[in-house]
Amino acid sequence: MTFPLLKTPQRVLYVDDKGSFLEALRKSLPFTHSRYFSTSPQSAVYRMEAEGVHWRKLEALLAEPAAQDFNERRFGMASRVIASHFSSWSRFNLTSVVVVDYSMPVMNGLEMIRTLGAWPGRRILLTGEADYNVAVAAFNAGLIQRFIP
Repeated sequence: MTFPLLKTPQRVLYVDDKGSFLEALRKSLPFTHSRYFSTSPQSAVYRMEAEGVHWRKLEALLAEPAAQDFNERRFGMASRVIASHFSSWSRFNLTSVVVVDYSMPVMNGLEMIRTLGAWPGRRILLTGEADYNVAVAAFNAGLIQRFIP
């Protein structure tokens, strides 16, 4: 059995312009899961861009060689920074997965995902209108990891 070196809390962001669909999801998904619902792709992108600072901080901490050694005398600054990150509740507010509807006005789901750039989370496209050609093209472009018709 293997265990991951680091497990970050999972928050799922659901984006769909139909508030009634999001309300149905809100009622049917377990309340124990950390989730956020947005009817606006623009506001969802803004929210996720604001989280980017925290993701970059975490990536920098894990890339630091001193992150492997918690000896306070030798690597005091690194261990304090790491300890402050893992004791902070802000890490529970990082979105790890985004589930986006394809068909939305102003900005469709794939446009929203493109806007996220190098965001490190999982991307799932959810739609009742797009065909498999759209999904295959999105997979091939590296934009999504899953497609739910």
